Amino acid sequence: EGFFAEDNNDLQKLINQSNSPIAVYFEKTDCDDCRNLHQNILINKETRTLAEQLPSIQIDIESEDALITPSGTKLTVKEWVQNLDIHYTPTIVFYTNDGLEILRMDSMLKNFHVQSIFDYVSSEAYLHEPSFQRFISERADRKILTGEDVNIWSD
Repeated sequence: EGFFAEDNNDLQKLINQSNSPIAVYFEKTDCDDCRNLHQNILINKETRTLAEQLPSIQIDIESEDALITPSGTKLTVKEWVQNLDIHYTPTIVFYTNDGLEILRMDSMLKNFHVQSIFDYVSSEAYLHEPSFQRFISERADRKILTGEDVNIWSD
């Protein structure tokens, strides 16, 4: 994606430069759900607009490259993936500007859910609403009140 940072070896630097939450996309080369994320989910105009609000990095989970994690630890990608207990791709992990994990998306979801996750993080709603489920319900209600279609099953 055009919004991925080119330098994906120093995530702490990306956080420091952006001074905002970041999104780390954990993917692998031969991954049908990763292709679906890019070809069907991130192509949606609203989803893409929300995704582009956060600095983002794409990581190949099978890489042996070294990197600096959001918390400042130097590891190989494989070590970091193992430490994070990531077994599914794609997984998107969102980090605060302090390098702490906010939440992760580790299943193939539909557009409304993905949009809501990006909205939750980019608006920093997690700072005052610790329940993502409450946030997504209130977001759906607001959209319905303005006449928007809230189809939780569409790609």
